[in-house]
Amino acid sequence: MTTPDSSATPRSRLRTLVGVLASIVAGLIIGGALLAFVATTLLGFRVLDVASNSMAPALNRGDLILARPAPIDQVKQGDVIVFQEGQQTPVLVAHRVAAIDKYIVNATSKSTGETTSTTTVVLRTKGDANPQPDAQAVDAASYRGIVWLVIPGVGMPFLDYPVSQLFLDIAVITAVAWALYELIGPVRRRRARGRVGPASGADPSGG
Repeated sequence: MTTPDSSATPRSRLRTLVGVLASIVAGLIIGGALLAFVATTLLGFRVLDVASNSMAPALNRGDLILARPAPIDQVKQGDVIVFQEGQQTPVLVAHRVAAIDKYIVNATSKSTGETTSTTTVVLRTKGDANPQPDAQAVDAASYRGIVWLVIPGVGMPFLDYPVSQLFLDIAVITAVAWALYELIGPVRRRRARGRVGPASGADPSGG
């Protein structure tokens, strides 16, 4: 990256400024997309499109939601959670926690006689727009995380598209576009300088 000198024209200064800004924006997009890819692939974050209006008006069809990983015993009543529903054709659902049931199971060891207690948390959920609560309770096996961020309306174009793959695609496309800009820009400027004729103040006849 070059910096303009004192002899640079206003156009060249503007071109350099645009190049610097384009590099900064491209770097931010690439870094953010790669971070999102890692977070959704390795760290347990989930980005989902809302495919129905069962949670309207809090969530509407076409909204994009980000769910963060959290232990099920940290969930509070009123939280909107993501959980898996169905066995043969499982889908991810985002509904609000209407009630929390806790069961304490005591187990006594036959060898030592020591009794240990285990607490099992089960979540009862309901869509805000649904008249009835969900029939199936959410246990630790089907629970996936707490909704952390909602971006209204931007998820519709990406329904049924793997979101983690989308982040990777954005990073790759931006990187390729940035590389082409950095390669083609200097070539075009050299060609433009080669087409420049004699200075306007010169007399080509020598008179």
